[in-house]
Amino acid sequence: MKKLILSVALISWIGYSASAQEQKKEHKKEEHHVQKEHNMQHWCWKDGKIVEMKDGKSMHMTKETKVGDVWIHPNGEVVMKDKKVVKLQADQYLDHNGTIHQMMKPQEIKKMPSKK
Repeated sequence: MKKLILSVALISWIGYSASAQEQKKEHKKEEHHVQKEHNMQHWCWKDGKIVEMKDGKSMHMTKETKVGDVWIHPNGEVVMKDKKVVKLQADQYLDHNGTIHQMMKPQEIKKMPSKK
């Protein structure tokens, strides 16, 4: 009887451990997918309007949006955490974390070594 109880407990523990590992793998996949999705999303100044670029598609912004710790307005103003207002320039973009970056010029892209 004691062996039966121990074997049932062992089988239950193995099953629980396997399901926990499976859940952990699924959670990691979801985190990676979300991170990859964010890498594709950014905001830039184009034709006098803020354009949101996501998954290769572009949409003109019509209302203010919170991006990371900052707010971006349709007129190109970015309100930082410390309430400082910065105007987004034509050669800049805002990433998904709310950080402003300079866009690369075509000459700089050609000079980059290719990954093989």
